[in-house]
This record gives sequence, C-alpha cells and structure tokens, in this order.
Amino acid sequence: MPNPEPAKIRLVVVDDISNTRDNIIQLLEFETDIDVIASVGSGQEAIDVCEKSDPDVVLMDINMPDMDGIKATEIIHSKDTSAQVIMLTVQGEISYMRKAMIAGARDYLTKPPEPDELISTVRRAAAFARDERKRRQVERAALLAASAVGEPAKKNGHLVMVYAPKGGSGVTTLSVNVACALQTLDGKTLLLDANNQYGDVPMFINQNSRYNILDFTTRAEQLDSEVIGNLVMHHKSSDLDVVLGTPKFELAEQIQAESLGIALDALLLEYKFIVADLPRQIDDLFLTTLDRTSLIIVPIMQDLPAIRNAQIFLDLMNTLNISKEKILMVMNKADKRISISADRISKNLKIPIEHEIILDEKTVLTSINRGIPFTIDSEDTEIKRQTLNVARKVMELVNPESEIEQRKS
Repeated sequence: MPNPEPAKIRLVVVDDISNTRDNIIQLLEFETDIDVIASVGSGQEAIDVCEKSDPDVVLMDINMPDMDGIKATEIIHSKDTSAQVIMLTVQGEISYMRKAMIAGARDYLTKPPEPDELISTVRRAAAFARDERKRRQVERAALLAASAVGEPAKKNGHLVMVYAPKGGSGVTTLSVNVACALQTLDGKTLLLDANNQYGDVPMFINQNSRYNILDFTTRAEQLDSEVIGNLVMHHKSSDLDVVLGTPKFELAEQIQAESLGIALDALLLEYKFIVADLPRQIDDLFLTTLDRTSLIIVPIMQDLPAIRNAQIFLDLMNTLNISKEKILMVMNKADKRISISADRISKNLKIPIEHEIILDEKTVLTSINRGIPFTIDSEDTEIKRQTLNVARKVMELVNPESEIEQRKS
C-alpha cells in the first residue's frame, strides 16, 4: 500500500491591505504543500479563524487599525491552538520584534518577503505546529490510557537542559554528574547526549550503545514503554538510562526537530527527569528542546568572555519569554585565586548565582579517565557534595512539593 501524501500546510494571511494579502498568496500559489485557508484583514478576524480552524501557520502584519498584530498574536498564543505566528514587518519596525517574540511569534519576515525566504519560513513554522499538535496528542492518549484502567493521570517528567554559551565550561561533566545525582536522590532519570557532533558522554561513563538519538526520532511515532526500554542504554553503576548522540556528522543532519519533539514527549512520560547535554549552537533542535524544558542549568566560568556570552544568552532567553526563574546559574570550575567572584557576576548579569562548584582537576580527570562519574564514586569530595547540592536545587525548583529534606539523608 503506498504511503499517504503528507497533509498540506494550512496557512492564514493577515494584513489590512488587500493587495498585500493577494501578493503573498500569489507568491505561494505554485507550492503544492501550502494551502491558504483564509485571507483576513484584521487581528480579530485572525483570532476567530484560529479558534475555528486551528491552522498551522499565521502570517501576521504588525500595524492594523482595529488591533495590532502583536496583541492578536498574544491572544492566539494564549488559546488552545497549535498555530505558529510569523510576523510581517517593514524594515523600520525591527524594534517591535522583541515584543512580538514575547507575545509568542515563532519568526518574522520583512516586507515584501522574498519568495524563497517566505516559503522556507512557512515550512519551518509548520513543522513546529505539527510538532506541538502531536505533543498534545501524545499527552491526551496517555491520559486516556490511564483513565481506561482507572489509574490517576500520569504527570509528565521534567526536562533539564545543561547549556553554556562558551566552550570549555564543563557542560558534559555537569550533565553526567547531575543526572547520576538525580537518579540517586529521586529515581528514574534519563541522560540525553544532545551533542550530535562531538558528544563525549560515552567516555564519561565508559559505555557505548548500538542505538542513539536518531533511532528514537525515526521511531518517534512508535515510542511506548517497551520500545523505549529496548532502545535506551542502561548504565549499571549509576542505574541511569542513557540516550547517546549520533556518532557521525551525516547522521546528525538526519534528525528533524518535529520528530525530536515527539520523541522527547514520549520520554517525558517515562522518566521523572531528563538531563540533556546541549551543544552551543542554537537551532531548531535547540528550540524544540527548549519548548519542553522545565529548567536550564547554565555553568559559567570566571572570565570576561564567559560573562559576555552569558549576557547574550540571557538576553535571548528574555526575548523568547523564558523566565529567569527557569534558569539556574552555576559558577563552575570556581577558583578562589581569581578575583571575579560569584557576587560580582550576579550583579553584572542581574541573576543570582547560588551554587559554586570548585575547580578540582584531579577528581574530574580521574573520573573521566576511569569512566566513573564522581557523584557515584565512594570517595567523599567537595566537588561531589557541591554537585549533589545542585541536583537538590534542581529538584526543589521543578517540584517544590518534593520531600527534599527526607532525601538528603
């Protein structure tokens, strides 16, 4: 039986000038995968169409007489819809884009849009819309399945990203050891090596796997408890489950953001925590992971480039409407000989740095060379205690009602 053709991208064009709407529709008329389901001239009409039709993508003008596009986007984003908004702006309105992103816009284009850029942006946004729709379907299916057997609704787990905007900040060391600590303190945890080009997790745990993240994304629609159990790698020493990154560059390019999102949703139904070791590049895979993240751990070091990059990253998170409460700053490789203190960095970045992890090259290098994370090693070291405290803070931030004090013992 031949595979069914993929559904067309359902698009709404919103602009108070009819000629502008007609020109955009004309640019898209030969794209067989795009279907313009509505062309409207006001923000309120756009809201009404989204409520009735749940389109994939909305091309939204900013300046309209009854309601500006930013306000309309905010209302659409707040409702039960998967629609992704692309803002249309003239060159002089770039200053509005921060407000648009905060309102929930996925992307923006300048008027008049170039045909190739318009088409690629619409397709990219549509992938996010379908990703969101399937995520909701996974959640609903899980709730229905639980209800059918009389079980309470199953709560999703928490995705914790570990990301540093500057290389050499110890992201993998922190990811591996925080994941091991969470497994020890609070149970079922998955370590996800999301660095699909230079992932080092196998060396840190002295174990490899025949499967990697690509196997999860290519089977995204079939991921249930049994399939996940067959694909994950179990690390016996820590009792941690692990998903490794792809071993080759060409395989990494095959990972699609939409499929990654579906896979993450399925995994979040199985694990209390997923700790994701992220690479530095910010792309569709990063944004897909960010959309599901409960907390971002950002290790920062005591040097000016690291502080500058951290500020750029925090500005980006603010633009994407990510609250500072979802960001846990950790001074990593802290060295008392360096005059740049955690307090000074906190004041500079206007975000607290509550935890420091000391520079302990001997313990870290010995841990890596042995393939045994130091948080599960029998030796009691200061770096181990400090990393365990970071894990406890993670538990506190994502689940304040957790009985943390009982687990500390």
